Amino acid sequence: NKFPDRFYNVGIAEQALVGIAAGLAKEGKRVVVYSILPFLIYRPYEQILLDVCYHELPVIFVSSGTGFSYGSDAVSHYGLTDLSLILPIPNIAVYSPAESAEAAFFIEEALKNNKPAYIRLGKTKNSAFQSKIYGDDGITILEDCGENIVFSTGDISLIVEKAVHQLKKEGILFSHIHVGKIKPLSSKVYSYAEKSQLIVSIEEHQPVFGFGSFLSGKFNKKIYRIGVDNIFERKVGERDYMLKNTRLDLDGICNNLKFLVR
Repeated sequence: NKFPDRFYNVGIAEQALVGIAAGLAKEGKRVVVYSILPFLIYRPYEQILLDVCYHELPVIFVSSGTGFSYGSDAVSHYGLTDLSLILPIPNIAVYSPAESAEAAFFIEEALKNNKPAYIRLGKTKNSAFQSKIYGDDGITILEDCGENIVFSTGDISLIVEKAVHQLKKEGILFSHIHVGKIKPLSSKVYSYAEKSQLIVSIEEHQPVFGFGSFLSGKFNKKIYRIGVDNIFERKVGERDYMLKNTRLDLDGICNNLKFLVR
């Protein structure tokens, strides 16, 4: 409404959407491209790869609907494999915030950088962590205790935070770092991984070539990857139902972490 001459709705034509964005960026415009995650990443993937990233054009891709955010719309709307497509592409920064304020900060950061960026958003409204020890360089340290550590990313970090606090009350200690900026990866992630005995990644995404796999390629240590199984999930329901069905709700995460420390 404020800048009607700066907004273009191209309709259901995602390949054209990215091609137009690349052309505008080539002419010196700062372009933000927005759509629901599956339609933004899967349909115009070739254009993202070749039109934008190959030429290092400063286009910012903002997707809505990570994981099971659109669970009731079934498999066509799940955002469970986007990281496996975007992370291997050179020249693109990748953000996966959990907090509303964090998302706003990353958008400002991406606008300042003269390079491609991908910001993946969930649908949790007014989201905020309950406790923070440190937040900078694209990460948020939520718990710092013991030799076990959990790295998480995206909306699911809000649930992981609760799980880690619940386990702490039971005498099971985990450090917990939310990685909001996945690529480039903060050096602090390497430091924490180096001094940890048990390393776990948790994501609302398939861990095969996802966040957990990305971390595995960075460390010389085994990482236990918790995420959505590498199958077509045929059940349909709201996000809470889907998280429970895939053992990524609060109880499921607690049980998974308990199993790993036995």
